[in-house]
Amino acid sequence: VYQWCPTGNCPDNILFITPSNPGICTSGSVALTVSGANTYSWSPSTGLNTTTGATVTASPSVTTTYTVTGTDGSGLTKTSSITVTVNSVPSTPSISIANCNGLKSSSGGTNQWYLNGTLIPAATGQIYLPTQSGNYTVQTVNGGCKSTVSLPFSYSFSLNLEMSCKSSLSINIDGKPDEPAWDGNFKSICKIIFGNGDNVSAGFKTWWDTQYLYIGMDINDAQLNNGSSNVWENSAVELFLDMNNAKTTTYETNDFQYIIGWNNQNLFEKNNRKTGVLFNTANKTGGYTAEIAIPWTTLQVTPSASTKYGFDIGIDVSHTSGSRTGGLVWNGDENNFSNTSKFAEIVIENNCLTTVEKSKIKNDFLLFPNPADAFVIVEGIKMNSQFEFYDVLGNKVFTQSLNASSTIIDIAKFNPGIYFFKIISTGNSYQTGKLIKE
Repeated sequence: VYQWCPTGNCPDNILFITPSNPGICTSGSVALTVSGANTYSWSPSTGLNTTTGATVTASPSVTTTYTVTGTDGSGLTKTSSITVTVNSVPSTPSISIANCNGLKSSSGGTNQWYLNGTLIPAATGQIYLPTQSGNYTVQTVNGGCKSTVSLPFSYSFSLNLEMSCKSSLSINIDGKPDEPAWDGNFKSICKIIFGNGDNVSAGFKTWWDTQYLYIGMDINDAQLNNGSSNVWENSAVELFLDMNNAKTTTYETNDFQYIIGWNNQNLFEKNNRKTGVLFNTANKTGGYTAEIAIPWTTLQVTPSASTKYGFDIGIDVSHTSGSRTGGLVWNGDENNFSNTSKFAEIVIENNCLTTVEKSKIKNDFLLFPNPADAFVIVEGIKMNSQFEFYDVLGNKVFTQSLNASSTIIDIAKFNPGIYFFKIISTGNSYQTGKLIKE
């Protein structure tokens, strides 16, 4: 009886070694078992407990390839090889605060995040975006080798809050947020909920008056597309509003989803409630800008100071024509289109002034908002006055001329804290006040 087979590959001429792809951690070991012959010899001897027998224990310090030679009852010899991969045990990682209110592992490799000691499914990235308070830990994994779990990081979760100021300034909805009402820092949108973000960043700002809620957006995205009939599959901005701030897991009748597509004159709203909405986009170097004005009547509310609404904003990234390749959001997640529970909040204020925050001296001028994080507006001052800004030690850190009835003063570059200001009028008369920089 004859058996024809490729040279050296007849089943009776093969040694079988298990496991087939062994890996160990540093200082670990693995049992290797061979079959297909009667007697066996292993080499090299480095890291082996014995060089003969069907089963040996391998504990090499570095990745090593072993060769085993077997001899059957008829004296026929056979050989086979197996590589034992040695993976290093990762160093214990540490946790720090990342951008966008997230947590960051010091390890750029594979991580596993835990909340209060319980594994968080699918949380294996370097950055984790918590949705609840608690003690977070992280463990680094390398080829099955696990580091010691990090020290716990106590995290207090809070929703993002946008304070929207009432404005008497005019805003032209041409897609370019370049009017004085938009001056100051835009709030960053950088939480990646889909894809990898593809080097896209964005920011937004809001204002309101008795007719409209205004949102201005600035998007940095060098690769724009609008080839899909589905606007969310293009380069676009998504706005989410929960007008009773109920944070329900499904949309109610007073919940809205608007999508403004780049270079697209067709506005999307989840339930086609678009009456009176003004919107536009405009190109800029390396991206685009957008503006939208939504009538309060369309949102079915009458605005009043200190009212909070559910609010969120996202960016659709399309770096392949006809397909959404990434997504960013300010606060929520990829389910914002159907679930309002993760929305942030927007609170509308009259000139961003409260009894405590108001700086009104001798009824001569107003300075608002106060506290402020990006800019303040000074109104009602005399022409040719001077604004001086002092730190808590009395050092003058900034001076600006006031040559108009309403002047915007940029304070974004200063560190948070308490400051004092002096407004010097003609004849060297002056008035002072306190300003809190957030």
